Amino acid sequence: MRRCLQFAMLLLVLVAARPLVAGEVLDRIVVTVNGTAILESDWDEAVRFECLLEQRPLQALTPKDLKATLDRLVDQTLIHQQMQAAKFAPLTSEEISQRVLDMREQVTHNFSVSSPAITWRQALDKYGIDPEQFEARAALQVQTLRFIDLRFRPSIRIDQGKVESYYREKLLPELQRNGAKQTPLAEVSPKIEELLVQQTMDQMLTAWLRDLRAQSQVELR
Repeated sequence: MRRCLQFAMLLLVLVAARPLVAGEVLDRIVVTVNGTAILESDWDEAVRFECLLEQRPLQALTPKDLKATLDRLVDQTLIHQQMQAAKFAPLTSEEISQRVLDMREQVTHNFSVSSPAITWRQALDKYGIDPEQFEARAALQVQTLRFIDLRFRPSIRIDQGKVESYYREKLLPELQRNGAKQTPLAEVSPKIEELLVQQTMDQMLTAWLRDLRAQSQVELR
């Protein structure tokens, strides 16, 4: 296993040193997750998609960044396997299309702030992603987030005391530091509660994925 990890890190260094070229076909298996293969082309595409969303230059990526993306691909594969096992009812095509459009508009807005003249197609070309790849990745992300929400949210209860503590100990000091007007608790309570729900979901997801990995066969090639 140690030898596999060393080889994986060598691969990461090689990938980081090699320029990512749009349209390059990569088909080597880098990881299998319970028998499901993750190809080098999947990894490459995921890197480009994440960088597009974050407006991060591909040239700035480190081996650590690439490994983190590969780890997320493994997690996504584990979640997708659970979605299949649970017979998860997906969003309708109309709902997916709308949410993908929302994501595209957000990305376009973010680019317009730093690069006002850039078009959506130019943004895609900059990261070597075609529209179909973006839509497929975005749709998968939307479906995955829905599954996670349905799995964890129903069991989460945030009492008013936690909301008040967050307001008193975190929000008010932040407003004071920024010289902003103090907002009444009643006005921001729903937003604070949702924030605490999201934080709890993140913690539950992390623990769940840790257990899934322990029960699964994840092999670096």
